[in-house]
Amino acid sequence: MQVVEEFDSLYTPEGQQDEDSYEDPDKAKLLHSNSCLRTLYTDLQKVVEMTEDSNMLLRTENNDLKNQIRSMKRSIRNVQPLLNELEDIQAAKAEKDQICDAVEASRKELAKENETLRQQIETLTCETSSFILKREQQEKELSNLSCVLRALQQQLEENRLHLEQKDELIHQRDFVIEQLKDSVSEYITINQVMKEKLKDLEEQLALALVSGEGSFMKVDMTLALAPEQAVSLREELRILSEDQMNPEEEQKEEEENAETLEEHAALYISKSCVRSIGTGVCAAVALCFSVLGVFGALGPTVLADLLDTVRLLIQPYSRVHHTGLPPV
Repeated sequence: MQVVEEFDSLYTPEGQQDEDSYEDPDKAKLLHSNSCLRTLYTDLQKVVEMTEDSNMLLRTENNDLKNQIRSMKRSIRNVQPLLNELEDIQAAKAEKDQICDAVEASRKELAKENETLRQQIETLTCETSSFILKREQQEKELSNLSCVLRALQQQLEENRLHLEQKDELIHQRDFVIEQLKDSVSEYITINQVMKEKLKDLEEQLALALVSGEGSFMKVDMTLALAPEQAVSLREELRILSEDQMNPEEEQKEEEENAETLEEHAALYISKSCVRSIGTGVCAAVALCFSVLGVFGALGPTVLADLLDTVRLLIQPYSRVHHTGLPPV
């Protein structure tokens, strides 16, 4: 604007310039300069107009830029929470990356462990298959052993029944042996009493030989017993021997060698007892017959009385009383 004002102050009209051109040659130069300046002014004016236009455009653009800046500031203020969230997200992402790295490392370790476990599973599968085969074999063996066990149990039950039968037979045999022992002890007592009676009889015979009166023939008849109320010792021994032989014949077929030897030993004991009893009876009878031979020499009457006396003396002791035979 200052340039324009200076130009206006220097500008003179063209008529005045023509008048003055004749007056001063220096003014011609000035006029030429003035025309140049005027041209320059015109150009400058155009430039100013263009500048003003450009300034208007710049102002418009500046306003637009200011508006954009304000909108950007508002956007920045609006974006700040998003930035904070973005920072949080980045921090979380970093943590997740660390977690992912740890998970990846653990995944690799788990992959190795998985491979190891797969190998172990294959090994265990092989062992399981072999174990199943062994178990099947053991089940077969167990079934066979169960059959054998049932057979053994059945055989054991049969042996138990057999042993019970043998125990019953042994019990019966022991009972018979006890009865025989009682009979032997009773016979020993009878034999002792008979010896005492025979001693008394010999004393009476000696007195009778001396006196010749025969008063010793008077015997107490209350000692005699009825035959139907008792069983004689000989009959009892015969019955017991017969009853004892029957189970012995059965035991010879069933029992083993040890039990058979025991049965033979018991039989030997019973037979020895019977033989001892028979020997004692024979000795007593021989003694009686010897005494009878002495009295036979004295006379038939004395012999008859003596026989009756001996019969009455021996009859109570030659019988054994029992309520019944033992079960066989």
